[in-house]
Amino acid sequence: MRKLGWTAYWAAVCVLLWAGLTRGHNWGDDFATYILQARSILQGTPSEFVETNRFTILASTYVIGPIAAPWGVPLLLSIPYAFFGLDMVALKVVNVVCYVLFLLTLWRGFRRQHSPFWVFVLVSLFAVNPSFQSIFMNRVLSDIPFLFLSTLSVLFMGRVVIERRRFIGPAVDHALLGLVMAAAFFVRANGGLLVLTLAVTQLLRAVQDQRARIETPGAVRYPLAMQALPYVSFAVVVVTWQMIFPQAEYVPPSTPMSLRGVWRNLYYYIDLPGEFFAGVPLTRVLYGATVPLAAIGIFNRLASSYHMVVYGVVTLVLYVLWPETNGLRYLFPLLPIYLSFVISGLETGATDVRAWRGRVWAAVRVGPVLVILLYFAALSVGAAIRNSTGRTGEEPGPYTAASRELFSFIANNTDPQSVIVFFKPRALRLFTGRSSVLIARADRLGVGDYVCLYLRQDHPNQLPREVIGTLRESGALVPVYRNADFECLAIRKAPSG
Repeated sequence: MRKLGWTAYWAAVCVLLWAGLTRGHNWGDDFATYILQARSILQGTPSEFVETNRFTILASTYVIGPIAAPWGVPLLLSIPYAFFGLDMVALKVVNVVCYVLFLLTLWRGFRRQHSPFWVFVLVSLFAVNPSFQSIFMNRVLSDIPFLFLSTLSVLFMGRVVIERRRFIGPAVDHALLGLVMAAAFFVRANGGLLVLTLAVTQLLRAVQDQRARIETPGAVRYPLAMQALPYVSFAVVVVTWQMIFPQAEYVPPSTPMSLRGVWRNLYYYIDLPGEFFAGVPLTRVLYGATVPLAAIGIFNRLASSYHMVVYGVVTLVLYVLWPETNGLRYLFPLLPIYLSFVISGLETGATDVRAWRGRVWAAVRVGPVLVILLYFAALSVGAAIRNSTGRTGEEPGPYTAASRELFSFIANNTDPQSVIVFFKPRALRLFTGRSSVLIARADRLGVGDYVCLYLRQDHPNQLPREVIGTLRESGALVPVYRNADFECLAIRKAPSG
């Protein structure tokens, strides 16, 4: 009966995630890079993609992304792209598969830290979270695959290095740990922090052994050669794929980091996890209540979960020192760790539920959690129903009718060598095959042949309307196309000489 119940639970989770997938995408431009790289894999032209995208990034007014993202997600996307092309639902299935694997990793990986009920709670907080179900599942990015692989790496690191429990065998386990970390690094560059986490964890485990002078029951002391295996397998995989794919390249952010920016980022990332509970009343109060519980959980589990603390610290240090912020998705790898510590805090002081004090404490602990899960489930199911019945509404982005009309005009009425100035240049290149750049300064317009304006708003990634009006009146810009959302103007070049 229990097995049947779990089967029904996982089936419901899969249906919920599938039902939440939309057929469009927002105007975020990074998704286009991943799909363009996936297309280049299938066409055997990764180097050509890098050179074309190099022009887009370096010729734009400011840095809009990497010249080439890590190739892990494009490799995953190349599978549905080979069969379905630019069908967004098919491409988003990669997120669904990776997210279900992430949930299974939570279910199996935290069984030693929590009771069965609280493992169920931990999994369900993610399984029915409305932000993940309706927003992040619908973004073709590296966030969900990296969430899965980073969580798997951290949990496997705890098993192999701290607990020293066998999965297959000591040598194979250490080599597998390196392979999993390499897969995370292949998906996102800050997966390299896992290697640093492993080194610190091994050092702390050695100190722990030295102080205790006895091993954990059933464990063995591994020689240095064995402990080096994860680094060897990691290095072998990295060198191999760099021989196959062009190296991922990043251009430094245009804005340098300042001490004031560090303090701003520190406050930002301390406050940001509260967005995980979006949709629940008194969100900030709820998040504030989890902070002391997490502190209690860290204190209680520090001797066995210090690798999680190390990973959290090195990740936050990177983000605080990085000039750019990008919302909750940057904290995805830390959310399961944080919530696990919160649950450990809730499990502290558990008493016999047959006594009245035990029943009161159980109600205090469990009641709010069940309310949160009910809110999450209601919001997620409601969003899935609205999406399935077509009542969600069309999201502004490259799949609206006006966007498709613009792309069709550009593809059919401009020279293949034309350069189009557009506020989302990588998306335009994906859908039209034309080179494109982001230009927000009038003195830089000469790099393009056409400028396409988004009319729904004065977006900071394009020239203001008053500047466009002045250039149109002077004859520097000549209108050639217009629809409800866009206007396309030819850029008249100044005579040479």
